[in-house]
Amino acid sequence: TKFFPAVILVALSLALLISKEIKTLLRYLAIVVGLWLLVNLPIALTYFDGWKHFYAMNINRPTDLGSIWLALSIFGIGEPHINYLTIMLFLIGASAIGIFYKSIAATRTQFENIATTIFLLIALFTTVSKVYSPQYVLWLTALAVIALKSQETLIVFWVWQISELLYHVAIWQHLALISSAHFGLSQSFYSAITLIRLAASIAMIASLANQLTRARFTQENH
Repeated sequence: TKFFPAVILVALSLALLISKEIKTLLRYLAIVVGLWLLVNLPIALTYFDGWKHFYAMNINRPTDLGSIWLALSIFGIGEPHINYLTIMLFLIGASAIGIFYKSIAATRTQFENIATTIFLLIALFTTVSKVYSPQYVLWLTALAVIALKSQETLIVFWVWQISELLYHVAIWQHLALISSAHFGLSQSFYSAITLIRLAASIAMIASLANQLTRARFTQENH
């Protein structure tokens, strides 16, 4: 799960805050923090260096497989301040999603709105991240299925899924080549497929946002 629960926490907190359910929000945050401390504190106290390694690695790690940053660097477009840039882009994007969620909060059911908001936040997280881990698509697909409502978005959904399948083949073929296999996918082709997958992910983000905007417009006209 890694950072999946943390991103869900942001979306659920946002929903409760906009709904002005402050007591529920505070109780929810207290339970989450309490459980996190219950699991993490014993390990952090007994073996702090090992415990902090995961967090330090993610903060300081270089650009890695599947990320937009690695793909761009392979094509000669580098950025020296990736750590700051990824955090800044996520915060800006999350703020924009928060404003968008508030504008459509009364549209459709709260469950569907929250699922869409979580999808948008996680898709943003995976897009600007320094690595694209294989489990990310598993996080996103179930949320996308819950949020799907229009035929247009369904078409974009399948385009996105095909791009993820294409990337799945590409990453293993690329790893095969750099592991001295006789056949595999070159760095430039792998990077191109990475960018195709990213473009499909962004298209899915835009389609879901547009779907909610249209739903709100229809509701207001009725």
